[in-house]
Amino acid sequence: MSIAIRKGESYYKLSYSTDSSSGTKDVVVPAPTVSINVDIFINNRKISYTSYEQMIYNLALRFIPFWQMGLYDASIDISSDSAYTFTLVCKDSLFHTNGAVITTSHLSIINLKLQCLFKDPVSLEKDLVSSLNYLLTSWYIHMEQEYPCVVSIVGRKYIELNLFWYRRTKQILQIKEEHENLTLVQLVENLKKNFTMLKLLLDDKAAISILDEKSTRFKGYGVVGSYPLQLIEPND
Repeated sequence: MSIAIRKGESYYKLSYSTDSSSGTKDVVVPAPTVSINVDIFINNRKISYTSYEQMIYNLALRFIPFWQMGLYDASIDISSDSAYTFTLVCKDSLFHTNGAVITTSHLSIINLKLQCLFKDPVSLEKDLVSSLNYLLTSWYIHMEQEYPCVVSIVGRKYIELNLFWYRRTKQILQIKEEHENLTLVQLVENLKKNFTMLKLLLDDKAAISILDEKSTRFKGYGVVGSYPLQLIEPND
């Protein structure tokens, strides 16, 4: 699938794919490690780490805060030997900790391909950040419906809180149930109904970016009233 926009005389297209079958009836959770592979093409030429080392490094770093907010241990993998411009490595800390048993479908790879056509690329990094943020927000709205357990910041925090108390109650009552799939399905249904970004924005409340460091909600790691409107840190 892809999304395309035009800004003045510049054109941008974001294509994406995953290793999980679209439309699966199972709830899809992240694998223990999710690799987000990013490729960037400028005027039909793939940019390489050797030619754009500092720009690629700066751009890759901007991805980390969003995914850390989503309960991942995020790091970047950049190498001249890599098949991709860079890879964001996300280790899940929600579904694969404390011996949790979730027997359902897993997603381990997200491929993002950004194609840019510039007539005069005078401010390359600034233009990339602005346009990529717009495209990723559109991508996020779709992905949050398809894979909320993987990408939804608000949704993953909602699941974290509810799974904690579910497991705690199970422990106190000494319930022998081995699987949590049914509970997870119920949580995801409620998540899609009430806690996706699109639903929260339609509630006509003030939208505060979850990446806004000036927001007290950000500092307190609150989720209600904070929406991931920017997936990578904006330019200063």
